[in-house]
Formats: sequence, C-alpha cells, structure tokens
Amino acid sequence: MKMLKKKGIVFTLIIFVIILALAITARASIYSGIVTETFDFNGMDGTKIHAVIYRPPNAEKKLPAVIVVHGFGESHSTMNAINTELARHGILVMSIDYRGHGDSDGGVNYIGDPLLAPNISNDLFAAYQKLLTRTDIDVSRIGVIGHSMGSRAALVFSAFVPTMATIMIGPYYVWETALVNTTIPRNLLIIVGENDIITPPDLGRELFSKATGYMGREGEVYGDFSNGTARKLCIISGADHYTVLTSEEAIKEILNWLYNSFGISGVPEIVVNPSILATSTFVSYLVLILIFPVIYYTNKTISNKFKPGKEIKLPYGKSLSIIFVIVGIIAYILIAYYSFPMVVDVGWKNYRLFMLSGAQYTIYYFYYLLLPIFISFVVIGAVLLGLKVINLNMIKEKVLGGLMLGIVLSIVTFIWVFIGFNIAFTEFYGDYLLTARRIFALLFLMTILYPLLFIDEIFLRYVIQENVPINKKPLKMLLVIIIEYLIRIVPLMLWFTVALNKPALVDIIYNYYRAGLISDMTIVVAFLPMNAYSLYYSFASIELFHATSATYIYEETKNVPSTTLLRALLLSFTMAAALPFL
Repeated sequence: MKMLKKKGIVFTLIIFVIILALAITARASIYSGIVTETFDFNGMDGTKIHAVIYRPPNAEKKLPAVIVVHGFGESHSTMNAINTELARHGILVMSIDYRGHGDSDGGVNYIGDPLLAPNISNDLFAAYQKLLTRTDIDVSRIGVIGHSMGSRAALVFSAFVPTMATIMIGPYYVWETALVNTTIPRNLLIIVGENDIITPPDLGRELFSKATGYMGREGEVYGDFSNGTARKLCIISGADHYTVLTSEEAIKEILNWLYNSFGISGVPEIVVNPSILATSTFVSYLVLILIFPVIYYTNKTISNKFKPGKEIKLPYGKSLSIIFVIVGIIAYILIAYYSFPMVVDVGWKNYRLFMLSGAQYTIYYFYYLLLPIFISFVVIGAVLLGLKVINLNMIKEKVLGGLMLGIVLSIVTFIWVFIGFNIAFTEFYGDYLLTARRIFALLFLMTILYPLLFIDEIFLRYVIQENVPINKKPLKMLLVIIIEYLIRIVPLMLWFTVALNKPALVDIIYNYYRAGLISDMTIVVAFLPMNAYSLYYSFASIELFHATSATYIYEETKNVPSTTLLRALLLSFTMAAALPFL
C-alpha cells in the first residue's frame, strides 16, 4: 500500500513537472524573436485601456504598424498567434484590451456612433492617437486587424482613418456595411472559418460582394494594393470562429496581405507554427488529470478530522434505478433543448442585470432548465415525506453529513484549477488572473448561481450518480462523468445543428412566437445560433472539470452542498475571468 502511495505521489509530481515544462517552453517559443512592452492609456472618456506592444528587437528603421483588436470575451492574449508572428516579420503590433475586457477598466458599451459614444470603436481611435506618439513607427504605413466584435470596430475605424490595410477576421457587422464600397476601407482582407457558426461564411461573402461591387471572386485578389482598392475573401478550411485565430493558413494570408499593403518585399514564411498555442489546451487536460490525486491526497490528509456523509438508499431495486437514470437523462436533455429559445429571448432583453455581458445566458439557461426539475422535486419530496419513505432526519443527514470534508476538498480543488488555468492560458492564449473587481464579480455570480446549481447537483447526484448500478467506484464515476458531460452539451449541439438550416430554424422559432413563449422572433432567430455555439464552446471545456471533480468529491463525501460550492466556484471563476464588464 505504501509503495502504491509513493508511486502515486511520483506520478503526480511528474505530471506537474510536465505541465510546467510545456507551459514554459511554449511561452518561450511563441515569444521568441520579439520584445514586448506593456502600458496603459486613456480612452476618449478617460477610461484606462490596457495595451501591449509586440515588436522586433533592435529595429534600425521605422516600422510599419498594426493595431490588433480582439473579439467579445477575449483579450490581447487571444490574438497572440497573430501578434507575435507579425512582430517577427518586422511589423510593430499594438494589441489592446477593450474596455471591460482583460486588464482594461470600464465596461462594454455596444458599438454605436463612433464619434459620440464612449464605446469600443472609440477605444480604437484612442489607441491610434497613442500609437502616433511613438517615434519607431512609419505613420504612413498603419493597418488594423479585428476579430469578431473587434472586426466591427476595425471597419468603423478604417472608414474614418486612411489606414493602409484593414483585416476583418470572423467579421461581425450591422449598419457598418453602409460605409463599405469599392474604395472604403483601403485594402480589405476578410477571413472566415469554414465552420464558423457565430459569423458564418455567408456574412463574409455578403461584405466581400459589397466591397467589390459584386465583381470579386472568393479566394482571389480584386483591385489594386497601390491605390487601396485591393479586396480578398478567404474561407479557412476546417476552422471555426475561434480556431481561425491559430490557423497557419489564416496567418499566412494576413502576412501576405500586409506585405503587399505596406510594400514590403519578399515572400513571408511562418517562423513559429501557431499550433504551439494548442499546448494550452493539452496542459489544461493534464491539469484535469491531476484533479484526481489532488482530491485523493487531500482526502487522505484530512479524513481523520472530517468524516464523510452516509449513503442513504431508498428501498427500490436495480431495475428501477436504471429506469430513473434513463428517464432522468431524457427529461434533462429535453428540458434544456426546448427551453433554450426562451433563454435567448429573455437574455437579450435583460443583458444588463448581471454585471458581466453574456452572463445572463448562463444564468437563464440554468433557471429555465431547473425550474421544472425543482417543482418535480418538491412534489416528489412531499409525497415521500407523506409516505414516510424519507424523514427530516434523513434530509438533515444528507445536508450536514460530510459537509466540512466536502468544503475543504472543493476549495482545494478550486485552488488547483485556478493555478492550472493560469499556468495553461494566462498571457499565452487567455487571461485567468482575477483583478479586485473580477473577484467581486465572482462572488456576485456565486450568490446567484449557488441555489440554481444546488438543484442541479441534487438531480445529478441523487437521480443519476446514486442510481448508476455499478459497484466498482472508478467505472461508476467514469459513467457518471460521461453522462453529466453529454446532457450538458447535447442540447446545445442540437440547436446549432438546427441553426445550419435557416428555414427550419425560422419555422421552429415561429412556433414559439405563436405560442407566446418568446416576444421577439427576429432577435431569437438572429442570435440563437451564436448563443448556442458560445455556450457549447464554454461548457465543452469547463464541464469536464465540473463533472470530474464534483463526481469524485461526492463519491468521497456524499454531500451535495459542498459539490455545489465547487461547481459555483468553477463556473463563476471562468465567467468572471472571461466575460466583459458592462
């Protein structure tokens, strides 16, 4: 037994060393051949905006420059594959955190009048004014690159400022198309992922058609770089709204476009393959693996001080247990699926309620999902109490039994995930450090989410985990983790699959509108694909950590309030770290 324990500790240490080694070498690689400068400047309304300069070291001549702006819920680090590679090719990059994002202050004020509203468009104008104060740039060769929300601001900016190049990645736009013609903006490159659901390729095609007077051909340069009329649409095979940022094909297109726009001679070649950024995802999986020894050794250390709760089995057999699991899974998926259009409808109308833009969709998702489950629990609980199948002492035991053990395990697990995420992502491909106001946002979100997730945990532990008819703990836990993961992401997958067929989506949403379940059919049709894909993208990663850690801790403690604490911490943490302030 002691030998197994020693081997486990050695295994844990080896994995941790691998995590550190991968994180360090990957960062060294992505930042190789460049230097960075970090600073803050004031937006037009005085808001502090954070920025990072990426440039080649020891440049002897003035450099062409590009302002790079990220998308919604991102930061300058999200654009690192582009930022660093441009710098290695002799282009100075100024990459900013929009207000409400990353290390910038303020809150998102959605794009309106670029000259009057203190919004993200104006942050770009302020960044341009700051960039012009540098003595190491060629002010006649300045371009702008924007992703998603940032591409919208970039389009507005380039309509007012005579930049040498405008690059829109995953282009998102509304009224701004009125600014576009065959000469405005100058030298326009549009890049869209083939599998982009948030800003589909057809949006790029529509913008490209207007920019070329409906004369351009996809994948070919239309116009002339020398007079600023060059236009090109690139559909990146296999890429989606996010992976397009680390696509080697996309970065080659960007480099070629800037070389031609700035009059740089030669044919650029990728120096550091952007796939190195995938290291962050691999490291996060290693962090996930280490959750098991973290919980195991913490439990072994404190189990003599805090006792686990007791398993309370209701008097029914294996067959009924299987039925409960199957019915529970089906009901959960159906409720999550059919309630989602209402989530989009009410989320759009109430986006200012929860401090962080986008948080409302997660909160309403759980509200609409768990309200019918809560009502069912109340009815079933009342019946079981009336029949004396359960009693108040049993309920008290389930609440208090193993509570302190579970709280300690949950907090230790959260601390490890927090450390692991920062090792994997921060200043590499994301930002998971928490500022003072993001800690406040975390606590605020926890207050809202805890009661909702408590109901969810009751379902997952009592209906699913307690009824999985497998005696071997590892196999039982594995099956429960798989079930939890699938019931979370399958309803969202179904919706963005439906969204690929626009007429079918319109027909389905019309039935909701006709039944009075939603109030704005146009909004739901327009934003349901984006919301479904965004939630899916978020849940697809964080739910692995939720399901794994909460399942294991419950198996050790038999305590739902503590597993709810862990899930509330993890979900609030990722939302507070990633979502922009309003």
